[in-house]
Amino acid sequence: MYDDLAGLAIVLLALVLPTALLWAWGGPIESKAVQDNLIRAGLVNAVGEAPMLEAKWISPDNPKITVYEFFCRGVPLEVWKQHTTRIDSALNITTADTRQGHDNSHVLVYAIPGTSRLAGMIPWNEKYAARQEGLVVLGESLIGPVKLDLNITPMAIIGGTTGSGKSQMAVLAAHQLLQQGAQIIIADYKGCADWDIPMFDACQKVACPEEMLPLLQSCVAEMERRQKIFRLAHARNLPEYMKKEKDEGLEPLRRIVICVDEAADVLGQNVAKSEKVMAGEIEALAEKIARRGRSSGINLILAIQRPDSSISGQIRSNCPARYCGMADRILRDIVLGDTLDETAVWPDTPGRFVSNDGTLFQCYYYDGYKTPPDKTNDIPVAEVVQEVNYEIQED
Repeated sequence: MYDDLAGLAIVLLALVLPTALLWAWGGPIESKAVQDNLIRAGLVNAVGEAPMLEAKWISPDNPKITVYEFFCRGVPLEVWKQHTTRIDSALNITTADTRQGHDNSHVLVYAIPGTSRLAGMIPWNEKYAARQEGLVVLGESLIGPVKLDLNITPMAIIGGTTGSGKSQMAVLAAHQLLQQGAQIIIADYKGCADWDIPMFDACQKVACPEEMLPLLQSCVAEMERRQKIFRLAHARNLPEYMKKEKDEGLEPLRRIVICVDEAADVLGQNVAKSEKVMAGEIEALAEKIARRGRSSGINLILAIQRPDSSISGQIRSNCPARYCGMADRILRDIVLGDTLDETAVWPDTPGRFVSNDGTLFQCYYYDGYKTPPDKTNDIPVAEVVQEVNYEIQED
């Protein structure tokens, strides 16, 4: 009988002890150690109190991410974000996002283990391709694939020095869009050397301002024509129109993507005085596409390389998708603006990029000669086009 009672006591102790410990510490078992480490990191309020870990759980949206909930009076969200690198070091995590909790005294930290590392090179495989028109997969962050949805953003800006992989990213995006049935136009005044891949042989290529100006004029005219067609079809954008094409016997339309290599040369930032007038017209047309091209399915992908390059404010303000690879500070500021603070991690490896929301990722390596394209004609059209929340996630 005594043995039975002893066994029962052990079982009850096993059940009660964890709860008692949680109650004693005011949170998970490691809460006290976490609080001590935050003090070491300097994350304290005016009287020296550090936030207390109240709970943690695996994110239902991404099993790689652990969510930490902290109670912290007197430590506002902005301070958490300013101390991200210190917090990561103190807790041996890599923060993906920091958000306000259910009230102003609670903060949620979305993080992955501090031991997680990005791969040095990830060869492209067709199985990575998205099964949605207008959506391309660019690479892998610590928390999963990094995607660009041209149904949401009318354009993308990619910056980086020679060897950074910026042209590789543009080629990768164009490859996927071409597979989806898009019309790809390549503008490169240096002869399109990076685009000398068999699958782009049939694409239109532009090599001088005299060709670029009429091209953009025709694209703007097509954009305005499509807007009238969409109004008559009661479609707000290209995906909605494409859903109605077969059912209602409408004119077939496909996405048009203009890929511009060394955009400063093409858009008139680095040109001789004699070419300034034409260059200004080209830039004005590009700005018009940046402002109004999203719904009509006419998009721009711009790559810039030199620190003396510049992108007009009109274009940058209409571009929520910006990526920068290896670059000096001047070029980083041109591409990303002031969206990242001094604590941001900057790429130091070919193919490594950071987006303007702070996500660090490795771009897939695509070799068109070694990766023959599969002809896919069954890409489903997106059911609903939703606004993208550009925020950092985790592994």
